[in-house]
Amino acid sequence: MIKLTNDEIEKYQKLYESLYNDPRILRMKEFSQHRGSSPYVHSLKVARRAYWIAKRWWFKVNFEDLLIGAMLHDYCLYTWRGKSGRFKFAARHPKTSCKNAERDFKINDCIKNIILSHMWPLNFFCFHKSKEAHVVALADDIIAIEEGLCSIKWKGKRKDKYFSKIFCLENPKKYKIKKGHVLNLHDSPYKAIENGYKIIEMRLNEKKRQCLKAGDYIQFKNRTTEETMIVQIISVSRYSSFDELYNNCDKIELGYESNQEANPNDMGQYYSKEKMAKYGVLAIKIRKI
Repeated sequence: MIKLTNDEIEKYQKLYESLYNDPRILRMKEFSQHRGSSPYVHSLKVARRAYWIAKRWWFKVNFEDLLIGAMLHDYCLYTWRGKSGRFKFAARHPKTSCKNAERDFKINDCIKNIILSHMWPLNFFCFHKSKEAHVVALADDIIAIEEGLCSIKWKGKRKDKYFSKIFCLENPKKYKIKKGHVLNLHDSPYKAIENGYKIIEMRLNEKKRQCLKAGDYIQFKNRTTEETMIVQIISVSRYSSFDELYNNCDKIELGYESNQEANPNDMGQYYSKEKMAKYGVLAIKIRKI
C-alpha cells in the first residue's frame, strides 16, 4: 500500500470534506440514480473507493484530481427516469456532467477526461487517458454493482451486510475497539454518518468517554437495524455546553441539512440539563473507514 504522510492525509481529508460540503455538489442530493441512491451518495462512495484503490494498488496518481473527478463524474444534475432511457443516460450523462463541471468549477484536462471516460466503452471514443481515469472508472463499476446487488432482497432481508464484506474498503476485524468505544445510534444519525453527511458525533464528557482520543476507532451500532460500522477519530474537542459546541462547529458537520436550523436544545431529547452541566460535552470528529 502507498504510504501517505500525515500532512498528505490531512490535506486530502480536508479536500474531500470541502467537496462533499460544497453547495453546488450538495444539489446532487435532489436526484436519484442507482436503486434509489442519489448521485451525491454514489459519488461519495466512488471517491472513497477510488482513493483506496490508488493507495492499495500502488498507483502513482494525483490524488487531488482523482477526488475531484470522482465527486464530479455524475454531476449531470438530472434523473434519467422520465428524461431518457437507461442506455441513453449511461452513454450521454458523462458529457452533460463534464459541461456542468466546467461551468461551475475550474477543472483541468485530467478531471475532464475522468468525467468523460468513466462510462467507457458505452461512449466508445472517450478513452481513458490517465491512471486517475482508470481508477475512477473501476471504482464507479464496483460501487454501481454493489448498489444494485444490495437492493436485492433475500429471505426478507437486504443483502447489504453480505455484499459489504465483498466490497469493503477495509477489514473491520483488524481494528481494535477499546472499552467505551462502542456507541449506539438511532437510525437517522447512523445513516447520516454512513452516507458521509455527518462527521461530528456529540456526546457527554462522561468518565467512560474521557478515554476517547484522536487515532482511536469507534464502532457505531444502529439501534434499529443492528448494523455496525467502524470509524476513526480525527479529533476530540471538549466544551462546557452544547451552546458553546454549536457556536464552534459547522452545522453541516453536525448532521444538519443546509436549510435546517441548528439548535443546541435539540440535544435535550437525549441528555438532561443536570448531566450536561455536570459533565460538559464532546465534539468527536470522525472519518469513516
